[in-house]
Amino acid sequence: MSLEEASTESVPVYERILTAAENVVTRDGVANLSLDAVAREAGVSKGGLLYHFPNKSALVTAIVERLASHCESEQAKAVPRVRRSRGHSLALMYGRDRSRAGAGGSTPSYCTLGRGGD
Repeated sequence: MSLEEASTESVPVYERILTAAENVVTRDGVANLSLDAVAREAGVSKGGLLYHFPNKSALVTAIVERLASHCESEQAKAVPRVRRSRGHSLALMYGRDRSRAGAGGSTPSYCTLGRGGD
């Protein structure tokens, strides 16, 4: 058994399909997202894909839900770090981190939000 075979067997088919769909969209664009392309990318039959996702809409919905879940998870990790940082309320309110601002400059809050150890 090759390393690639072992790694694909350890990842649930459902997750492999979602990752494959994201790869197809990233590489080929959303206009080229098709069930056939995703099945090929995931290394499953189209029937195997349809077992988990009965249509393209269900697949897209699952991709969006997974992305939203990932974003929520990352945000939850970042919020405690922001709360620990000095001046965080001003940074969020004014869209900059005053502790990082240079002479007359500032760093946008999206650049500093979630950085640890501040």
